[in-house]
Amino acid sequence: MRRMLLISLALLPVGASAQDLDPAGQELVTRIKRCWVPPASEGEIRYSPRIRVSLLPDGHLRSEPEILNPPEADGHRTALAESARRAVVRCAPFEGLEAYAPYSAWETVIVTFHADF
Repeated sequence: MRRMLLISLALLPVGASAQDLDPAGQELVTRIKRCWVPPASEGEIRYSPRIRVSLLPDGHLRSEPEILNPPEADGHRTALAESARRAVVRCAPFEGLEAYAPYSAWETVIVTFHADF
């Protein structure tokens, strides 16, 4: 039986705590959520990909998003991590974030993708 897919994203600037998530971070999470298409799964998955995102001041990617916790030889977890990385690439550039917070708040962030099946 297929279970309902619940998706949430958590994002923190590098070195920040949960209460530090500013409006720019919230906007970034909202945009990435719209671009994320996790793979279908019939079973329970206990894995949350963590992606480091480095941005230029204009919102373009400084470099390829990096999977910080790559899964060990597991096809579905690998697909989940790659879908998270692709979501960031697909949504870039993240223009207009400077209207929410200074560049230093979102220059490098870590996005944690939660998919609970």
